[in-house]
Amino acid sequence: MPAGQRIQPDLIGLIGGNGWLTDALNRMTHAVFASGTPIAFTYDGGKHPEPNDIGHLTHISDESGQTRWRFNGFGNVVRKTQSTTANGETKKQVVAYAYGTSGSSTGHVTSMTYPSSSVIGYSYDAGGRIAGLTLTTAHGSVALLSNIQYQPFGKPAGWTWGNGTAYTRSFDLSGRLTQFPLGATSGTGATPNGLSRTVNYDAASRITAYTHADTSGSTGSSTATAANQTFGYDDQDRLISYLPGSSSQSYSYDANGNRTGQTIGGASYTQTIDPKSNRQTASTGPSATRNSYDAAGNQTGDGTTTYSYSDRGRLASVTKNGITTSYLYNGLEQRVVKSGSNVPTGATRYVYDEAGHLIGEYDQSGNAIQETVYLGDTPIATLKNGTPYYIYADQIDTPRVITDTNNLMVWRWDQTDPFGAMLPDENPTGLGVFTYNLRFPGQIYDQETGKHYNVNRDYDPAGGRYVQSDPIGLNGGQVSTYSYVNGNPLSYIDPRGLDTTVVCRPVNDAKARLFGAKHCFVMVWHWEEKCGKRTKVVDGQYSLAGNRTVYRQNSPAPTYRDDTSAWNNGSPAESYPVPPPMGQSSGDFDRSVGKAAEQYKSDVDYNAVTGPNSNTAARQIVERAGGSLPHIPGAYGQYGASPQPAPDWTGIYP
Repeated sequence: MPAGQRIQPDLIGLIGGNGWLTDALNRMTHAVFASGTPIAFTYDGGKHPEPNDIGHLTHISDESGQTRWRFNGFGNVVRKTQSTTANGETKKQVVAYAYGTSGSSTGHVTSMTYPSSSVIGYSYDAGGRIAGLTLTTAHGSVALLSNIQYQPFGKPAGWTWGNGTAYTRSFDLSGRLTQFPLGATSGTGATPNGLSRTVNYDAASRITAYTHADTSGSTGSSTATAANQTFGYDDQDRLISYLPGSSSQSYSYDANGNRTGQTIGGASYTQTIDPKSNRQTASTGPSATRNSYDAAGNQTGDGTTTYSYSDRGRLASVTKNGITTSYLYNGLEQRVVKSGSNVPTGATRYVYDEAGHLIGEYDQSGNAIQETVYLGDTPIATLKNGTPYYIYADQIDTPRVITDTNNLMVWRWDQTDPFGAMLPDENPTGLGVFTYNLRFPGQIYDQETGKHYNVNRDYDPAGGRYVQSDPIGLNGGQVSTYSYVNGNPLSYIDPRGLDTTVVCRPVNDAKARLFGAKHCFVMVWHWEEKCGKRTKVVDGQYSLAGNRTVYRQNSPAPTYRDDTSAWNNGSPAESYPVPPPMGQSSGDFDRSVGKAAEQYKSDVDYNAVTGPNSNTAARQIVERAGGSLPHIPGAYGQYGASPQPAPDWTGIYP
């Protein structure tokens, strides 16, 4: 075993044969499994470093292939090269970023080059917000969005599409989205055939109805009224009724939030739930199933399809009607390859941006099938053969309508059931079949199963639930670990689990700032989103200053309050996200962070310069929980006895 590396025996005992290796800085270098390809993590450029590699994860090799990141002098990713192997054929795909160096674009991404070589350009307003997007291909440059306007709280309120058509949406005083278009209702090109949707809320902020107006502004036309929908809820905010213009559906639940029955039109169906495990063992329809599971709670069969899992706990293959489809994942747990005889060209390769958004699907030869452009988390355009199509998303950033540049619908999913079981209309205007696979946020449609790949699990829209148990267990906030967004997919997106971030802000002293001194603390948090409003919710804050134990939740200490302010305001604080160790879920890791913080106690007195100090505590809390951090410049004392020269600011307490 290389010097400085060690097996973590607790993890091996925890998950039976799986474990990891770390280097002398306690950074994970290898994840090993009882079977299958290990994952190797390389830092600082490894054997072939480049000038800006120090302090960064620069390379991952895994079952799918390899990924290499390159950085600029400010630590921003400038190039990601993803190499994947599918059916014996290896292809490299590159995503590149450029950053502004002057004016309002300083430090912001000014261009993003996709694997197809299409380039998305970004311009900024005086406030540093994105003001416009352009698309450049071999055929020239065109505008995608211009004149982007924002609400005071930050959400885009509207823009102008590249064809000159205006897009406008409205919010109420609570920041809830109340009106938005589903396709073009006016503009250039052929006669638009879109609708304007109004969202109605009750006193509990639950969506009770969608009403519509047609291109003439009429709310009473047959086109408008046919699209209207109403919704009902139980006292747990779970959706229990859905009434579109032509039919009706209802849903019933047990005490744990598992769906136990539904009606569609005049037909009734029941779902059988094991009360001890919350597993759905059978369903009478609409497609009858009898389900089986493994010991981890992963569904292994439904009567027609079998599901197989790797020792990483990931869905490795599915077999249906004698045809097997296989999946490969990278070291970031993203699915990057799908292969099988039922997959066009034999395989699909997937590429993601640094925020985890799917930006492209590519065939076995690496040719682009479709690529997606985002404004923040909102998909706004898809590219096919270099041609842009405009995406109209809803209040939770789900794509609902896609139009061509003549404002004609080519794809629509705006009149489906709330849980997404109905398939999109892929030819609404008779222009030919148009396929698009994004569904609810974070989801990709899989034709071979009818399920939606959802990062860590697979969602079954027919049952409104996952087919695997939540990897973060009950910390997902729901009694049933198979439940999807607590039975309310209109308002909520699936939480991505908790996140641990080490935040470092400048020390509050002029002399210390001359040396770039930083004070670091630990935040455990998660996103919550409802009706288009996305907020960070803090689950734990751990700060240390001038003593041997950390301040925890709701401390009145000045340092704690200053840390909270730095977290809420962002700049000039720096954030270092900490991924969970391989083999641990986000929930497991975040619980470990909380436990490590509660148990933290320095054996020697606080020392602001050499440590132990707040920086020592932040690093040790993360590492004792099994995580790893890069070296943080300016975080004096982070190792207990700082390897950096100790500046003359003894007595300054961050």
